[in-house]
Amino acid sequence: RDVSLGTWLPGQVLHIRSFSKSHGPDLRIAAIGGPTEIIEALVARRILGPGWTSRMLQTILHDLLTDSTSISEVNDARRIYRSRQKRLSEALAAHGVMLPPSDGINTWLEVADERSAIVQLAAAGIRVAAGTAFEASTSGNFVRVTAGLVRSDFGSIAELLATAARG
Repeated sequence: RDVSLGTWLPGQVLHIRSFSKSHGPDLRIAAIGGPTEIIEALVARRILGPGWTSRMLQTILHDLLTDSTSISEVNDARRIYRSRQKRLSEALAAHGVMLPPSDGINTWLEVADERSAIVQLAAAGIRVAAGTAFEASTSGNFVRVTAGLVRSDFGSIAELLATAARG
């Protein structure tokens, strides 16, 4: 279930759903919902500009969102990613690192020092993204781990992540 501030700020919150992770990186397309006034202002700025989305891409996405085979494949991928997230979280917990539940492809790992963790993990062959690239304000040190791509050896990977998290 989605978490939203819309209940408390109904006239100010937009809900954006991206489809590039679920249906492929070539579909750089998203759906947006929210107050009419805000949506209309966005539409006016995007019409035939650099952010314009072609009808062909919209049609392809519609077909993918309504095709039973595609729906089944996305649901299967969601289950696989959720399972991988759970296994990695459990392995990290065994090393004293607790993560909040997550069901997407990425997870956020709090680290003592972002730069040090990135370098340490890269030296071990693990690529992560700097959390600062995704935040609006500095609220701590994090790295983004693509946990959905971890297929095996959860214990060893968790040990490397936990060591990097501690600095």
